Amino acid sequence: KNRHNEYTRIPIFDSTGRRQILKINEKERVNQLRGVPLLAPVLEILSQLSRFTNAELMNAVVSAMFTAFIKQDNNTGNTGKIGGVGDGIFQKPNGSGKTYEGTELSMGYGNFGVLEPGQDLVFANPNRPNSRFEVFFNAMLKQIGTALEIPFEVLLAAFNASYSASRAALLEVWKMYRRRRKWLAKKFCQPIFEQVIEEAVLKGYIDLPGFLENPIAKKAYLGAVWYGNSPGQIDPVKEVTASVVKINNGLSTREREATELNGSDWNENLDQLGIENKKKKEVGLDGNIKSSKKE
Repeated sequence: KNRHNEYTRIPIFDSTGRRQILKINEKERVNQLRGVPLLAPVLEILSQLSRFTNAELMNAVVSAMFTAFIKQDNNTGNTGKIGGVGDGIFQKPNGSGKTYEGTELSMGYGNFGVLEPGQDLVFANPNRPNSRFEVFFNAMLKQIGTALEIPFEVLLAAFNASYSASRAALLEVWKMYRRRRKWLAKKFCQPIFEQVIEEAVLKGYIDLPGFLENPIAKKAYLGAVWYGNSPGQIDPVKEVTASVVKINNGLSTREREATELNGSDWNENLDQLGIENKKKKEVGLDGNIKSSKKE
């Protein structure tokens, strides 16, 4: 769009078949053009929950203030003063439009004041802090977590239950993480990777025989497996033991388990272990490195 409100249509693919636009959004229905934000289902609840929290906090602050008032009759006289926080005399209008000197009565921390003859003060009881606040707040968070496919424990990062319950919560949320990570890798990471490699081949930076001539070879060259961060471990001993059992029974591979346990590469681990084992042979049992120089 330019300053004359004229639009230029840009096709997804150019004349050579290369992609020009990456539109990353999840489609929930046929012919859906616009994406829906992840927090869209819970935006209103989050807004109201924020207002509710602020109101409860303000009520708790007000209820923490305690101001005492001394009521006097016509025979005792009145100084019209407030002691503590908020001392002062101010001018305020009366019903006739004139002003008279009066005392500002305000809540404060440990204030005390004297009322005018015939005046009385009624304290509002906010009943704060609200004993049901946490229960209601957690109930709303559970609804938010359900809408986002995030268990309550993971949403608050509060694993106060047993190992089995915490483990179940992590496994449940990682179903969603893996699905969305696979979707992002397929729609965003892989297309960019393919464009970068193709440009490198066209400019002669790398030599891949058959890349431009053979579509099957090109597909093989561009094959990639995308790994992200590994899940957290509640009990590392149990996690590693389960990985060893899966490897020994052919249910998984060492490379996959290394990636999922701590995000490392099994081949790099072997190379590093070879270097470390070689170093161990040069180190005595007392931990001193043997000198290679002749005395």
